[in-house]
Amino acid sequence: MRLLVLAGLLALPAAAAWQRHFMTGKGGFIDSPEPHPLAYFTEYPIMRVEGFEGGLAEAKKSKVSTRLTLLGNLAGFGIYQLYYHFEDGEPSDPDTKLILVKTGADEYHEIYHREPTQMDALCLPSRFVTVGDDELLEASYVIGGRSQPTQDDYFWIDRSGSTLVDFRPIIAAARSVIPAGITLRWIYEMDGNIPGTHYLWSAGGPLVSRLRAPDAEDVQVEFKFDHGKVIPTKTSYNPAK
Repeated sequence: MRLLVLAGLLALPAAAAWQRHFMTGKGGFIDSPEPHPLAYFTEYPIMRVEGFEGGLAEAKKSKVSTRLTLLGNLAGFGIYQLYYHFEDGEPSDPDTKLILVKTGADEYHEIYHREPTQMDALCLPSRFVTVGDDELLEASYVIGGRSQPTQDDYFWIDRSGSTLVDFRPIIAAARSVIPAGITLRWIYEMDGNIPGTHYLWSAGGPLVSRLRAPDAEDVQVEFKFDHGKVIPTKTSYNPAK
């Protein structure tokens, strides 16, 4: 049982679309910012944080440590994980996490940006995962709270850029088989214009997502990945007895 999220990367044609998932405790959005030299992300990181309105002089006063790690290569491009830790905050403050894709000699695309949601939030290491014929970049983050749920973003990368994997087809398939008025539980959905991710899926044999509805009703959706696209293949509904 896990949560999903995807990250992707590849060569940069002139019109490549490098999707970035940008998230803070106030919400998130998807955009496609321009690439920058590495120093843009590592020097005065406070300037990369949502809500900072000061200039360079103010940024120099902030004590921030950075940690850059090469995760490996995907589709021929180096994938890097970058942590910011703001030392003038509380010692227990969680880190801000970025994922960068190197597309040139000193050219990096930011495709993932996660700032803390709350005090007990936690950034987890990113990794590459192989599901069927697809290799995806997984970016994990513990949201915090009593149950400590994990939100995992997944990215698909090809020559056109990075694409955040969209799991909304699973939710649509589940809703298509339940009676009107039944509300699915345990679904993590963002703004309607942003691809959602959700809990409760396993990858033993066929990929299966199990979603709960009130009164122990159960919806099961089998699906597959095809070049980063989620395709439901079978949906079943087991009403409460």
